[in-house]
Amino acid sequence: MYKKFYWFLKYYKNKLILAITFLLLSDLVGLIPPYITGKLTDRVLNNSIELKPFLIILLIDVLVIGIKYFFAMGWCYYTFRASNEIDYVTRNRLMDKYLNESMKYFQTFKTGELMNRATGDVNSLSDLMGFGTLTFFDSTVFPLFIIIIMMVVVDVRLTLVSIIPLPILAFLCLKIGKKIHEKYSIVQSTFDKLNNSVLEDVEGIRIIRVFGIKDARYFSFQNRSKMLVQKNMDVVKYRAMMAPFQRIIPAITFVIAIGYGTFLISKNQISVGQLVSFTYYLNMLIWPMYALGNFINVYQQADASMDRIDNILDYKDELDLYEDYKEIDDIESIKFENYSFKYPYSKEFALKDISFEFKKNMRVAIVGKTGSGKSTILKQLLFLYPRQDEFEINGKYTNLLNLKSARDNMAYVSQKSMIFSDTIKNNIKLSKIEATDEEVIKVSKSADIYKDIVNFPDEFDTLCGENGLSLSGGQKQRISLARALLKDSNLVVLDDCLSALDTQTEKHILIELKKLKKTVILSTHRLNQIDDFDLIIVMKDGQISEMGTHSELMENRQWYYNQYNIQLVRGRYEE
Repeated sequence: MYKKFYWFLKYYKNKLILAITFLLLSDLVGLIPPYITGKLTDRVLNNSIELKPFLIILLIDVLVIGIKYFFAMGWCYYTFRASNEIDYVTRNRLMDKYLNESMKYFQTFKTGELMNRATGDVNSLSDLMGFGTLTFFDSTVFPLFIIIIMMVVVDVRLTLVSIIPLPILAFLCLKIGKKIHEKYSIVQSTFDKLNNSVLEDVEGIRIIRVFGIKDARYFSFQNRSKMLVQKNMDVVKYRAMMAPFQRIIPAITFVIAIGYGTFLISKNQISVGQLVSFTYYLNMLIWPMYALGNFINVYQQADASMDRIDNILDYKDELDLYEDYKEIDDIESIKFENYSFKYPYSKEFALKDISFEFKKNMRVAIVGKTGSGKSTILKQLLFLYPRQDEFEINGKYTNLLNLKSARDNMAYVSQKSMIFSDTIKNNIKLSKIEATDEEVIKVSKSADIYKDIVNFPDEFDTLCGENGLSLSGGQKQRISLARALLKDSNLVVLDDCLSALDTQTEKHILIELKKLKKTVILSTHRLNQIDDFDLIIVMKDGQISEMGTHSELMENRQWYYNQYNIQLVRGRYEE
């Protein structure tokens, strides 16, 4: 039953062994008072009790209660300590998985799903290790101890007759538990969708307000919330079905015990004190009956959650960075030769037999129509997807190199600027945590964002808001560029990341990049800014249609020539 949880049972076996030991000792010590109470009852009825023995018995009872408290404190501490550490380790495993996967992984699982795995599902596992461990042993091992004591101390026949209803309860709990597992999986999937909906609405709050669709989005959220309530009610229904059995069956055992016990007393086969002890023990069986139902609930929910977590952890996307291979200290050259690539879940190739090469300190521009494959080429340099083909770095194929070290030698700015809910300074320092304030100021000037920052009331300590909500599009792009420059990599990959800037600001930034003497590969739609680049690649339908310097492409009089002249005329008109 616990097979799929074996990895963390093994990981925390010492703490769990201590917790279970304390729990069992606590339960065993708790079996002593009923025996003493029965003996005391018989002495009272026989008028054979004296003050001194009575006080001794009372003292023993108090001592037993104190010992039980000590053991209970021990199992509680170690059980819930292990539970919290399971929580910690599982979340860390999930986060490590998230941070090391390719983009295909995030096309397979939505953000809301991944968040719910690391919160709701992990909480279910934590509950199983804490409350679940308690209820498991209290519903299995503890009742066994009680039944054995009842047989030894009171009467075997009375014990066997009284516990006849208990297997019925166990059977019903197991049957209902399977339904709870099924329904709880649906609840978590529904919650995933609700999470995704909220995330999309928060990220798109500006669009929602601009288009006046607040009411529509709120109505959609209400519907998803109602759906979640309905799915939760399906779980509640089965839990409610279990609750009456947990009350009725113990009541039946008491009726049987009192009735048959009275009969045995009338036959002088047991004493009144033994029946008192027996009812005391029987009363102690009530909690295990509840515990069984609670354990089935907790276990089935954790079982469903473990399936969902395993689905995440066991997912294979074939991304291998070859960290044991030869490291790259510096990127001297990159060469593509007849290279092809298609995105996961896509039938058509995004890149088809492309071939080009650039060397250190060159500035390369990739241009073309929207969807021609510009960004796709840049993504190949970052190893964001499982590789389908190989290209060369420093004259060696990528399957022979440590690709993590290659990434470490690159800085990247994407089309969509990623700004975290933190200060401007911390957003820039993300690529180099140990950077000094002087270094941050220097790169902010190179990215032409410094003059904007010093005009904010808190300057570099200004909070950016969720996804840079307090910043303009151009400011977000320049902060992202400053972050990339701070990394101090010799290869800077810019994926149409200056589109929100005016032409003068873009020109200033490109001049600054030229001064830094870095290898730059830029995708852009503004051809008038790249006429001094060392190599210009024109993409069309995933293939290279033209390639060369600005002068060479102008002589060809093809797409680049026409587009450049159109933009030139448009620029003069706008002036």
